Amino acid sequence: MNDEKVITSNDVFAMRRSGDIEQAYKMAKILMENPNHSEWDIRAFAWCIIDLIKRAKKHNQSEEVETYSAELKKLK
Repeated sequence: MNDEKVITSNDVFAMRRSGDIEQAYKMAKILMENPNHSEWDIRAFAWCIIDLIKRAKKHNQSEEVETYSAELKKLK
């Protein structure tokens, strides 16, 4: 029997709200690996990326801004 908890977009949003953007991003990436990910999974992932872009801009990390921006553009 598998005891692993299934991650949902609600879990990702809750993790973001708690302030742990890195963990939320990791969870969202797992959601996106599912070929049948939902619209809400995409939204959760996108908001994590947006938060990471904002943080990178605040810290003048232009390379990270470019990396995350490219990842966000792929969601179109």
